[in-house]
Amino acid sequence: MFEITPKQISETANKLISNGFKGNAIVAYVDLLGFSQEIKDKWNDMSYDPLKRMMEIKAFIELAKNGSIYHTFFDYDEQTILGKTKYPDVITISDSFIFIKIMEEEDDLNFILGLLAVTGSIIELWRIAKEKGFTIRGGVDFGELFYTSSEVIGPAFIDAYNLESKAADVSRIIYSNKICKMIYDKQSNLHPSLKDYLMRYFKKDIDDYIILNPLIPFGYSSDANLDIALYDFNDLMNNVNNHNARNKYVNIVEQLYKKNRALSSMEIFNK
Repeated sequence: MFEITPKQISETANKLISNGFKGNAIVAYVDLLGFSQEIKDKWNDMSYDPLKRMMEIKAFIELAKNGSIYHTFFDYDEQTILGKTKYPDVITISDSFIFIKIMEEEDDLNFILGLLAVTGSIIELWRIAKEKGFTIRGGVDFGELFYTSSEVIGPAFIDAYNLESKAADVSRIIYSNKICKMIYDKQSNLHPSLKDYLMRYFKKDIDDYIILNPLIPFGYSSDANLDIALYDFNDLMNNVNNHNARNKYVNIVEQLYKKNRALSSMEIFNK
């Protein structure tokens, strides 16, 4: 029998660690709602193939990252660049998407741009997920973790996962109190237009969690586009036969119906 020694185990583990990243990062854990049930109900339904739709979502995320490389944020003239930062890395496991943005430099601008980049990737995921018949739920946090192209371990990952699985409840993206406090502490010297990004992208939900404004992914300034998204999510909700699952769509449907475009106050981040 082939013998594996403690020394071999230790050396191999050290090599695996040395090939990864260990440090601080912004981490988002995002799940597709409804996918597990579709796998059970429609695995062999070629006209509505859940596997093909899932892989198209993953293909879009990969192509978006490889094609653009950077998330770029513009002033109101849509020409002046306020800042740009590389796309976050992404690891996928079944219907879960983990976005990781390394924060080797945590100065005010780099942190805010990194957070907006993670948020931008979640926005892209939400759009393509809706096109393929799903919505999303997730949590975003900041802290220490270790990861490779196929592995992620650490406190920040656990905290982001707990936000998604235990706090989000419905179709929404929650940002941790730690993230919010860092936004508040780092926003004073930002360009006014970047502050507007923050006040437009984020809002306080009815239970005081800070969430991604669901108007942003689906046409913030266009009533017509928001109405299309409202129709699509209503249709998805009405096709769900389980009351608990259907309730997960209520929040996004209500937000799109209200079309509340009021900017948030920076004080919502003062956690």
